[in-house]
Amino acid sequence: MAQNPNQKSGGKSSIFLIIILVLLGVIGYLVYNKIVDSDKIEQQDSQILELGDSIQAKIHDLEELETAYQSLKLQNTELGQSNDSIEAKITELQEYIKQVKAGNASKIKNLNNMIASLNKDLEAKGQEIISLRKERDSLVVQVDTLQKEKIVMNDSINALRTNRTELEEKVAVASVLKAENIKIVAVNAKGKEFDKEEFKNKNLDKLKVQFTLAENKVARKDKKQMFIRVIDATGKVLFDVADGGGFFILNDKESPYTLKESILFDNTNQQITFEYKKGSEYPSGAYTVELYGDGNLIGTSSFNVK
Repeated sequence: MAQNPNQKSGGKSSIFLIIILVLLGVIGYLVYNKIVDSDKIEQQDSQILELGDSIQAKIHDLEELETAYQSLKLQNTELGQSNDSIEAKITELQEYIKQVKAGNASKIKNLNNMIASLNKDLEAKGQEIISLRKERDSLVVQVDTLQKEKIVMNDSINALRTNRTELEEKVAVASVLKAENIKIVAVNAKGKEFDKEEFKNKNLDKLKVQFTLAENKVARKDKKQMFIRVIDATGKVLFDVADGGGFFILNDKESPYTLKESILFDNTNQQITFEYKKGSEYPSGAYTVELYGDGNLIGTSSFNVK
């Protein structure tokens, strides 16, 4: 049976329509997949960017931690403490930052733990420094207190030394012996004594000087060196080593003396007698007699020779 031309045309149209629908479906599927893939790519790009930002933020945190360790190092140096452990930690941290920037996956993965560990270590070291500062401040206060006490003590010692020196000076002055009842007598060759203010040469075979030592409770009871100096009108001291003369220290220099005698001072108003034999005539004029005890002038007298 022959087909109707219209039926043939309708069949072809149906097939063509089906093909178009299939193609549209395929195209739609492809477009949909492309849109989904594009969203995934954008999402992945966003995640990568977020991860990069997070890593950069953590690197920044690590760099701030390094700065904090450098600050601790300076504070430790100021306190006179060793920096070995801090320097080791800084070196470790710098190497860690370098590895993270280079993309080391294990280092990046461990970033949070590393930062937490460093923060904990920094806190502990910060507390150590606070404790050290308190100890230092306490020591500074103690040293300052001790220095003030030392100054006060030195002032007290100096005051005591001054008082002691003044007391010693007063004792030294007070302990100087004093000659009383000084008597000058001329003795002739026959032993006759002449007690006058003026003597003749013929009666001056010997010159006798007598005196008593005044009571002195401050002076030590011990051996004393007594000296007399007979000085003529010209200021010359009469002395002869062969006759018992010599030199002693007077006003920080050597001076001649006429006679010397050692006594044991007992604070009993003891009487002292010197006898001087010149061996030649006395030139006419006024004479002075000076008496010394341990280098201190303790009395004077005078006589004339005509």
